[in-house]
Amino acid sequence: FGSGILFDISSQNQWGNTGSNGGVAEVNTDNEKIDGNVIVDSISSLTWNMKNTEFNGAINSTGNTTVNVEGGSTWTLTGDSSVSDLTLSGNIEYGDYSLTVNGQTYDSSNPFKG
Repeated sequence: FGSGILFDISSQNQWGNTGSNGGVAEVNTDNEKIDGNVIVDSISSLTWNMKNTEFNGAINSTGNTTVNVEGGSTWTLTGDSSVSDLTLSGNIEYGDYSLTVNGQTYDSSNPFKG
C-alpha cells in the first residue's frame, strides 16, 4: 500500500503479553517477482523459502530469520540486510549494500558462499 514494507513480522501492542507476543511466519514463494522490505523484530521469526523467485528488497531482522535462496532465485538487495541463517544455491545481487548472516558481514567484494 505504498509503504514499501512487504512483511512486518513483529510484536503488537494490541494483543498478548509484552515480550511474548511476537509473530511467526513461514513463507514459500515459487515463480514470484516480489518487491518490498521485510522487518522481523527480536521476539519474532521468519522462515522464507524462495524457489524460482526474484526478490528486490532488504530484510531487517533482529529475530530468528532463516532464508533459503534456492536455484533459479535471485535476491537483489535494496538496503543493508541481516538474517540469522542463509542457505544459498541461487544468487544474491549486492549492489552497494551489505548482508549480515549470523554476525558475519558480506558484500559484493566478499560475497556469501553458503
